[in-house]
Amino acid sequence: MILSDSEKKSSDTRIIEEQNDLNWPLPLQNQPSFGQSKHWYRRRWKIILAITIALIITVLILALGLHYGLQSHQSMSNLTVADGHGQSTEPTSPGKSSSAQTCSSALRDSFSSPVKWQGVNLGNWLILERWMNPTYYSFYTGISQTDEWSFCQSLGDSCGETLENHWTSWISSQEIEQLALAGFNILRVPIGFWAFIAPEPWEPYHFGSQTNQLTRILSYAKSYNMSVIIDLHGLPGSQNGYEHSGHEGEINFFNSTNQARSVDLIDAVVAYVRDSAYLNQIVAIEVANEPKLGVSKNLSVYKQYLQSAHSKITSMNAAINRNITMMFHDGFVGASQFDSIFGPCDTVVVDYHQYFFSTGATRSATQNAVCAAQSMSSSHLRVFYGEWSLSSNYQGDANWSKSFFETQASIYANTTGSAFWSFKTYGADGTGQNSAWSVQGLLEDQIIPSNSTWSYVNSFC
Repeated sequence: MILSDSEKKSSDTRIIEEQNDLNWPLPLQNQPSFGQSKHWYRRRWKIILAITIALIITVLILALGLHYGLQSHQSMSNLTVADGHGQSTEPTSPGKSSSAQTCSSALRDSFSSPVKWQGVNLGNWLILERWMNPTYYSFYTGISQTDEWSFCQSLGDSCGETLENHWTSWISSQEIEQLALAGFNILRVPIGFWAFIAPEPWEPYHFGSQTNQLTRILSYAKSYNMSVIIDLHGLPGSQNGYEHSGHEGEINFFNSTNQARSVDLIDAVVAYVRDSAYLNQIVAIEVANEPKLGVSKNLSVYKQYLQSAHSKITSMNAAINRNITMMFHDGFVGASQFDSIFGPCDTVVVDYHQYFFSTGATRSATQNAVCAAQSMSSSHLRVFYGEWSLSSNYQGDANWSKSFFETQASIYANTTGSAFWSFKTYGADGTGQNSAWSVQGLLEDQIIPSNSTWSYVNSFC
């Protein structure tokens, strides 16, 4: 576009005015007077100084962000190594962590392992459960006795000898080797309080060689490169009133008398572990199994008990330079109920028990229930599935059983691991294994390969 002289002048005047407004440098002929120039340079240097300061602040912010970002990444990397699997503090599924807190680069505790825990329970051994071998009960006591309390009441003075024989014969070194060859690497050992502290005179339990038997299993575990969870399955007064606590009926664990006895129990277990010749095999002490927490008072008492037990186990760890984990069952109220008393870096693991025997009778109903278990917990605490089985209302064929087993095992492998219930369980007539509850039966039926690689190729989730 061509401008006239008057239009050019008007345009130049506008540009100069705009430059003056913005304090831009001007051609020499358009420079302001001395007074105006001093004011203009003072403003220019203020602008330059402000820009410089802003740049310095920006560089510092970027540098600090990079430093702490790398530091956080390193902490999370260390945590993943400590947990021994490709997850952070709490596995993504199930049990996704809601906490951004990270833990020390050192191994957090001995339950954190580079190997995924693939376990089995040694049920009906050091604490009796009638349903797992009903003909044994019937042979000695008849049909009315359901727990170890009534078993010993019925046998009287001969109870001790009978149980000692059972403890010696129920599990052998060859059977533990069989489990190791099948890919199992951890044993959860249920045991009653009366193995560690003497029962009261009115309690009919046999206070015998249970700890010697436990030591025997620890020696086998060492021979076959396995680890052990000592599971306090029966607590003073009974924590749930079920037969597997030792005494079916009343629940008296939560009263002050039995809380005091439970403190003594933890002291005795700590002493046993501390002095064990097989300390390296013990990775966790489970201080309670399936407590009944139906009322808030029970939950409050239980939390106090857990804190006391954790304090004692922590002190033991400091004394023996170990980090043995404290495990505890959630009482079916969820791990998040205990987030307020334990942090994600504490040496604790929550025990979940997952069964599907109350689901629908169709294959799809069972599959849906199993797959839904992948996102059960939102706690920042770690989870171990300490009990599960193949029992369900749907009765499939061998291929179904194989898929059912591998699917559950693969889901629970997203946590710290799991333990199948149980090693052996006999049928009602005592002539064969109840394979839904028996690893030995599953091995015999080739549902679990004798040299399992735990590849989960048949998982349906």
